[in-house]
Amino acid sequence: MAISKENWRSIAQKKQETRASLIKEEWRLKEKYEDSNVLDVPSRCGILSQKELQITTEGDAVDLVEMLKHGVYTAEEVTLAFCKRAAIAQQLTNCLTEIFFEQALLRAKELDEERKNTPKAKLRPLHGLPISLKDSFKIPGVDSSIGLACFSLQPDDHYSAVPQLLIDLGAVLYCKTNIPQTMMTADSDNNVFGRTLNPNNLLLTAGGSTGGEGSLIAQRGSIAGIGTDIAGSIRIPSACNGIYGFKPSSGIVPFAGQRGPVTEGVSGVEPVAGPMATSIRSCNFLMETIMRAKPWLYDSGCHHVPWQASVPGTKLKIGVVYDDGMYTPHPPVRRTIAESVHKLKDAGVEIVPIQLPSVLEAFSTTIQFYSADENKYIQKLIKSTDEPFVPSVVKKDLPNTPPMDLQKFFQLTATRHKIEQLYHELWLQHGLDAILAPPAPHTAVPFDEWLAISYTCLWNLLDYPACIIPTGRVRSSDSKDDISQAKYGEMDEQTYRLYTGPEQFTGAPTSVQLVGMKQEDERLLQVAQIVDGILKTISSEELPSMLQAFEDAVLDQERSGQNIAVMSLQLGLPHPPLLHAWIACAGLPHAYRDPTVRSRFLVHYDEAEHQSTDDIFKARQSHIRGAHLIFHDSLSNQVPCSRHQVLLLEAYIFRTAVNALCDADIGLPYHHLESPLKVLTWAAKQSGRSMVDSCPWIGCIGTKLCDLVFKLSWLINRCPLSPADRVKEQELTRVLANGDELVGEEWLDDAQIPDAVQQTR
Repeated sequence: MAISKENWRSIAQKKQETRASLIKEEWRLKEKYEDSNVLDVPSRCGILSQKELQITTEGDAVDLVEMLKHGVYTAEEVTLAFCKRAAIAQQLTNCLTEIFFEQALLRAKELDEERKNTPKAKLRPLHGLPISLKDSFKIPGVDSSIGLACFSLQPDDHYSAVPQLLIDLGAVLYCKTNIPQTMMTADSDNNVFGRTLNPNNLLLTAGGSTGGEGSLIAQRGSIAGIGTDIAGSIRIPSACNGIYGFKPSSGIVPFAGQRGPVTEGVSGVEPVAGPMATSIRSCNFLMETIMRAKPWLYDSGCHHVPWQASVPGTKLKIGVVYDDGMYTPHPPVRRTIAESVHKLKDAGVEIVPIQLPSVLEAFSTTIQFYSADENKYIQKLIKSTDEPFVPSVVKKDLPNTPPMDLQKFFQLTATRHKIEQLYHELWLQHGLDAILAPPAPHTAVPFDEWLAISYTCLWNLLDYPACIIPTGRVRSSDSKDDISQAKYGEMDEQTYRLYTGPEQFTGAPTSVQLVGMKQEDERLLQVAQIVDGILKTISSEELPSMLQAFEDAVLDQERSGQNIAVMSLQLGLPHPPLLHAWIACAGLPHAYRDPTVRSRFLVHYDEAEHQSTDDIFKARQSHIRGAHLIFHDSLSNQVPCSRHQVLLLEAYIFRTAVNALCDADIGLPYHHLESPLKVLTWAAKQSGRSMVDSCPWIGCIGTKLCDLVFKLSWLINRCPLSPADRVKEQELTRVLANGDELVGEEWLDDAQIPDAVQQTR
């Protein structure tokens, strides 16, 4: 491809104007949002319909593909929803480079026609799933400029290997995302498209080099994307933005056909392509789907090795790295590792503290491999249009890379082989299933300050698979401490000074990095799903205060209109997608449910007693405690129950189950918050008692009725209800009214009902 000689400023102006013109007028934000955290803007800006919010907010890629295959949604309406949400994300954080929404919608319509004529079992694995891509991947009719003016305004005429494979698997491609100038810094900033911002805190970096992808997925403008990684380019943005990212071993995911910042033929550290998503389950799904699709037919560099299902042993053994001996982790990172180790130990995982060998030598070797051509090629590209170096590249001192001859390259290769053997022996010595380590010594930092890549690039040198698991946020208790903590020299002190205290880092995600042995990607993915579930466990000490704080915040939200997603981050909840479960369990409606249901929900069955909104809020707790009595009366008098009564009862059951868990000092896996029934089952299992014994007040309601309530509540929380769901709702409501399927239920008499509940009559 020819290199453009036009001045970079005019090229950048054309590219940005074209990109802006591809966002429809009705998709443009009508106001400027001043908050540092913009995660809630899609739900309150009024651009997305209730159904589009549901499509883009609930579930992960696995859930969405199932709904597409079952016809719950059409590919066209799903694609439209994600195009609109991606357009919102672009206006907030500048995360997109190329927009091809119209082509995506045409593709989605074709897939809908395909579904009409194809049995579900024969639909393609990724049928209708919208997938975003890093800018380096080629799409016909679209630039792959990699943020360089010299490659802009020159559309490609073919697909790179991965996009072609995704198309063949049934995916919908709809946008490409921003990267840094040179693709070798951790700030996604370039002269053509500008800087991508972090939606968790607009004053912190979104990471790089796949920073646009990380920012877009954090805003759920995408729930699955493909990035690349040669030094941490998938993992750093995943950690910065609070999403999941997986760096495979080389030769597994097709990499061929991309635009790159280095001349062809340069080898040393192999770059890889891999998934970024809203769940580790989605990363596993994408990896399995790609590996089962014979990727070696798309890229001659791929190994002829299909997916091999892996089942970890009954007890995991994980090595833990507290620091790498080069950079001292900041207080939020140290806390995250310590809490993760505590939860893993409590879950029966064997923990082995390990010290990484030869880290400095490995780091030096890796950095020299990166500049094997003395960075002459990338400097030539940048200078061809008179581009200046962006600040993050200047700090990296790119123009002053020392020369390298062939003998030096041989020495580096020999050093790498020696280091590979050291780590191979470490792994076998301890019999590890995985290594848990920080992804960096810090969380997301202010712009152009990320220089420490030793925690990620080590695994690129060794070609080990690695992934990021988000764990929470920086907390107000993560106080700044003394610089004397930095014990590894001047660079360590410089990096340690970046942490000025929790105020500047409000909303910054925390995460851990999990590493597997070379070419054992499937095993690492299975271990990662287990570890993710363990780390999402909320301890019995945390549960009551977290639940109460959330309920209080939801009540405040009803008054102020503040979005619930932002509140969840402020309260330290692990991740927003399951917020509808919290809301339902707290006795409040889904954020996107019909407003008439919202207003009706908070009114008691004797609503005339409570006239004002304040009275309703004050009465709410007694309503929850007395909700089972409403149902008792409904069953006795065969009076149908309203929707708000169903949800009030569910909230009562949930709070009761939480109390039982706390009384028994039992923690709760976060994903169990999807349903109070899961909470009750977990409580019974952990305590070794029956459900009623572990939660005695259930006797006031009856376990069959509980199950019925949960099913009905699940339907109510769906928006909108399909015709089939409406039939189910009517049938369940009839059963609640008639009690004809509740024969044999045992009820406690009034004397056995706790005093607190008696008083609500």
